[in-house]
Amino acid sequence: MHLDWSGIPDDDLDIFARMNKEKRAETLKNLYQKFTAKNMGFLMPFMGVLYKENNGCYGPKKRFYSPGNEYSCQDEDVINKIMGK
Repeated sequence: MHLDWSGIPDDDLDIFARMNKEKRAETLKNLYQKFTAKNMGFLMPFMGVLYKENNGCYGPKKRFYSPGNEYSCQDEDVINKIMGK
């Protein structure tokens, strides 16, 4: 399973990028636990297309999400912790 990221308004990644940092961390943790408990995988968001007027956090360009700490979302540490790194 993964967040839908088709680049249209209100797809999963678009909504996710507009959450505050704490809510994004909570959401990733909950989704990871939910799907792995059902013996399913959950693909963490490492890059994805955002709607052009998302107005949330973003990666190297405003139209792309990235969890990298060098960009505005800074979800890299949370993802590493969830994944047990």
